[in-house]
Formats: sequence, structure tokens, C-alpha cells
Amino acid sequence: MEPFGMVTQMQRQSLEQAREATREGFELQKRLVHAAADSVESQQTAQQKSSELTRSSVQTAVDAMQESTQGEERTLGDFSEVVDEQFDAMDEMSEQAWDAVHQSIDGNVEAYDELVDQYASFVDDSFELYLESLAAAEATATDESPADTE
Repeated sequence: MEPFGMVTQMQRQSLEQAREATREGFELQKRLVHAAADSVESQQTAQQKSSELTRSSVQTAVDAMQESTQGEERTLGDFSEVVDEQFDAMDEMSEQAWDAVHQSIDGNVEAYDELVDQYASFVDDSFELYLESLAAAEATATDESPADTE
């Protein structure tokens, strides 16, 4: 193999390795975005568990107050209902907020995936054009011999 052919072969191999590394980099970016989006589910679960724990603690305190004030059950009974209603309202608002967060994240993750895919396609096309021009240069160089130039 002539020296120019060896150089172009090394360039081609280097470009193919760079193309593969670039593709892997894009896939890594997409996986990281998906992992971040998935972590929101854990945050939601933790928030719900915390809310349940708080609700249970408050209900226990209200029950203890009812036990200690036997004669005033009506007032504390109403208070217990109000506490339950407030926690139910908070749970509903929280659920709506989490639904909005999930919708927003899902839409943004999809948009990000599309953007990365488009950019990756552009980069891949650029690699391909460079490889084609390298092949054309190699073909031109091997077609010309020193005797042809004289």
C-alpha cells in the first residue's frame, strides 16, 4: 500500500472511531436526561410518604385530644373532620401538581430526544461527507502517477 493510501486509511479509521464515540456520547446524554426524569418518580413517592406520615401524626394527636376531653366530643369531632378534609384537599392539589410535573417532563424529554437525534443525524452526515471526500481524494491521488504529470 502506498503512503497516501496508508494515511487515508488511518484517517478513515480515526473518523470511524470518532463517529462511534460521538454516537455513544449522544446516547449517554439521552440516558442521563431519562434518568433525571425517572428520579422525579422517587421524589413524588417520598413526598407522598411524608404527607401520609404527617397526616397519621396529626390524626394521632387529634385522637389523643379526644380521649382526654370526653365531654367535648362534638367540637373535637368537627375538628377531626376538618383536619381530614384539609389533608384530602392537600393530597388532591399535590396529585394535580405532580401530574403537571410529569406531563412537562415527559414533553421536555421527548423534545430533547428529538433534538439530540436531529443533531446526531447532522453530525453523522458530516462524518459521511468527510469520509466521501477522503475517498475521492484518495481515488484522485492514486489515479495520478508521476508519469501522468509530466
